[in-house]
Amino acid sequence: MDATQLPPFGDLLREYRMAAGLTQEELAERARLSLAAIGKLERGARQRPYRATVALLADALSLAPNDCLKLECAARGALLASQPADDAGTAIHLPVHFSAFVGRERDLENVGEMLATHRLVTLAGAGGVGKTRLAIRAAERFIVAADPTRHQLDGAWFVDFSTLSEGAMVPIALASSIGVPHCRTIAALITYLRSQAFLLILDNCEHLLDPIAHAVNAIVSSCPNGRVLATSRQALSVGGERIYRVPPMSLPDAMELFKERAEATDSRFELADSIIPAVENICRRVDGIALAIELAAARTNAFSPAVIAEQLGERFSLLSGGTRTSLPRHETMNALFDWSYDLLDAAERELFRRSGIFAGGFTLDLVSALEGDEKRDAPRKLARLVDKSFVQCDIHAGPRYRLLEPARHYALQKLRERREYDRAARSHALALLALAEYFDSKLELTPDHVWYAQIERERDNFRAAFQWALGPHGDAAIAQRLAASRTATWSGFASGEVREWVGAALETCGESTALAVPAKLAINAARTAAIFGPSWHPKESPDARVPDTRVDECRRALALQSPDDLRAVGLAQYWLGVALRDCGRYDEADNALRQARAAARSVGAQTEYNAATTSLGAVRYGAGDLTEARALITEALQLSEAAGSDRVAADARVALAEVEFASGRVKEALELNEKTAGFFRSHSNLIGLPLPLCNSAACLVVLERYDEAREYAAEALRRSLAIGSVHCAFWAMQHLAAAAVFGSGPSNNNATLQRAANMLGFVDEATTQRGIPRYVTEQQEYEKMIFALREALGDDRLASCMAAGKAWTEEQAAAEAFAI
Repeated sequence: MDATQLPPFGDLLREYRMAAGLTQEELAERARLSLAAIGKLERGARQRPYRATVALLADALSLAPNDCLKLECAARGALLASQPADDAGTAIHLPVHFSAFVGRERDLENVGEMLATHRLVTLAGAGGVGKTRLAIRAAERFIVAADPTRHQLDGAWFVDFSTLSEGAMVPIALASSIGVPHCRTIAALITYLRSQAFLLILDNCEHLLDPIAHAVNAIVSSCPNGRVLATSRQALSVGGERIYRVPPMSLPDAMELFKERAEATDSRFELADSIIPAVENICRRVDGIALAIELAAARTNAFSPAVIAEQLGERFSLLSGGTRTSLPRHETMNALFDWSYDLLDAAERELFRRSGIFAGGFTLDLVSALEGDEKRDAPRKLARLVDKSFVQCDIHAGPRYRLLEPARHYALQKLRERREYDRAARSHALALLALAEYFDSKLELTPDHVWYAQIERERDNFRAAFQWALGPHGDAAIAQRLAASRTATWSGFASGEVREWVGAALETCGESTALAVPAKLAINAARTAAIFGPSWHPKESPDARVPDTRVDECRRALALQSPDDLRAVGLAQYWLGVALRDCGRYDEADNALRQARAAARSVGAQTEYNAATTSLGAVRYGAGDLTEARALITEALQLSEAAGSDRVAADARVALAEVEFASGRVKEALELNEKTAGFFRSHSNLIGLPLPLCNSAACLVVLERYDEAREYAAEALRRSLAIGSVHCAFWAMQHLAAAAVFGSGPSNNNATLQRAANMLGFVDEATTQRGIPRYVTEQQEYEKMIFALREALGDDRLASCMAAGKAWTEEQAAAEAFAI
């Protein structure tokens, strides 16, 4: 149900009263409210009833938890959802569970009270006890209860660390979940979060305690309006942390959970009086651990509760009596997994163990690739694992399969015990390599939306493949081929990891490297250099210049290509042209891109032809030839849209918006930029988003919509800093300064104007150091700012302020830009 489907509070109240067969007088009596108050509520006289009123009504109506939440949401006038709200509301990103949340009302109240008064709360407890579901439900209640006049949240995000194996990836995982997936440091993430009110739910922290604790400490210390709710098997041990020990479920709640999950497994299940003792026995034997109860309940489609209890009793015999409570609860979980594992035949066990190597799920094709000569039997064995609840299946996603994390860790444990891990990891990496090289060969025949659907969901699997292949027990040849693949490296552009992958793979190349691999690796190195540009580093001195190796890297890639491989030559020429364009060397870029177009046309590479045409149009725009620029970019846009090349079409719209702006059609340019920004927001790889945001800010300055310009420029700057995209970062700083100069009106003071002049001086120096040219969009704004500042400050003061700005570091400039 979305917000448009939810009835107003008054309608919802009348619906419940009529369904219960109550008169207004009876409802008023039960809710301890006056008859007049009930009437006003039903007539919608109050838009937001007090939360206490809502609580009284919910109690009087004996509402179930889900209905109570709906009632609370109706009182707030908005439906709690897992998708971002509109610009004025809270961006909520919480997992949606389709099974009911059972019991734990007291735990919810306790966690809610702690979360309301403390900024860091950790739910600690045994594995499988139900920490994650409790955290999500507590977060939902906290969001609903927030006072919109004082404590309106800007965002609520859920971060699952369960698939993460490296502490260095903690900042990237945090930033990806929050919506700045290219962020590489906690400091950059804090810059984004510092001014926001937010709730972070950090799940499965126990295996990365030190890096997560460091990150949480930094975030909580630097973001006064942020709250963190963590789940872990042990405390984070961070100052100010409040720990809530999550107990096993009470016996009544445990039995209700067993009943609910058993009914979901088999609609014929009934908790009849005759089986209540057996169910009670099961719940006691597994110590009320939620996951264990769910696994046991899933067996009711094959065994009676009495048989399940008997099997558990045999397996748990060593835990009975007075020694039971003294043993770690994870032994109880292992015993349950051992028992379930013993129910599988040898072939099923082998497939279950191998399935544990996948991170973030898998497809039938991928798991079949692990089976080797026995892959024909994979569908049958996988279906049996699904039936026995070892593997979860999302039938609407392809289908897609996954192991619950406790089951996955158990499978990995078994792989290592049997010395099968390296073999499985190698098979996994080879399966991902085969998938990548298949799509590399089909890029021209695959519409972007199909490609995204297949590749984006394997992001964690590609990362795992790279980690193994480049690791101490990996395989350099596999790593080289992965890093040479356009498909395999795609997800690495979202996190910046691609630079490490390609660099490490290049270092492993030697005499034994296959002849074609270095050339392909070189193209990916050129692609990486051209996209990310020169690194963002603090200046060593005011006169230091940042080395820019983009053009050199692209020329090296071109030199390594075989002249007979026209497609590879065209790709290298394309990235060389992009690098030259971004350095303002338009004549050289023009020549390289025309050669790239010719090569792409000769081999029928339509997508590459369209990309080269777009970039050539941008070069003609930079050179001042708007007529040819418009013709080239329009051609590329039309061809890309017809072919389903969404990414190239988006790039073409950005370029066309620049031409429209230079032609004086500012509103049309703004529309194109906003459409492009919407496209990039719909994808997890947001590397293309800062540029249309930045250009939109420039348009809004011209249209004198200064508040909106500030918002767009600030977001562009935050995202650019996270990515390391220096081009957009510098222009976003300039646009923020422009909005301050032109948008403050009579209240503008010398301090603001001087800071804006400082900013222009910094941007001048930084872009000169890196050889970044100002296009019309930035140059026009720059000249108007110089004129306005000269009028207000005078020549000498303007020159002095700009000189001071040239000495700023990038970090200082970013801080000043946000402050301005």
